[in-house]
Amino acid sequence: MTEKNQKNNSEETSLEDKKYQNPELKKADVPQAPSPADTKEMQEMRAKLEGLKKYINKKHKSVSGIGIIPPQAAEMFDDENELTEEERKEKPMHLVVVLPNDKEKEFNEVKLDILKKI
Repeated sequence: MTEKNQKNNSEETSLEDKKYQNPELKKADVPQAPSPADTKEMQEMRAKLEGLKKYINKKHKSVSGIGIIPPQAAEMFDDENELTEEERKEKPMHLVVVLPNDKEKEFNEVKLDILKKI
C-alpha cells in the first residue's frame, strides 16, 4: 500500500504533468539580445571609456577608483545636483572618480583635467 501511495505521489508531482506547467511563463517578454548597431555602439563607448581610464590613471596616480553610475541611479544624482532638463538630456552618464582623503586638495585639478579630456 505504501508503494502505491509513493507511486501516486511521484505522478502527482511530476514536472512533466501539464497541470504544473505555467502557461504565463511561455508568453512572458524575454529580453532580446542587443542589435548589431547597439553592440557596435557599446563597443565604441567601451573603447572611449577605456582610453579615458588609461589617461586618468597615467596622469593622476592618486586616483584609487573609476566607475560609472548606472542609468537607474543617475536620476538621483541629477536631482541632488539640481540639473535642469536641458542638462539632464546633455549628460548621458555620470563618471565617479575616487581619490584618497589625503589627496582631497587635488580634486578640482583632477576634475578640470577630466572635463578637458572629455
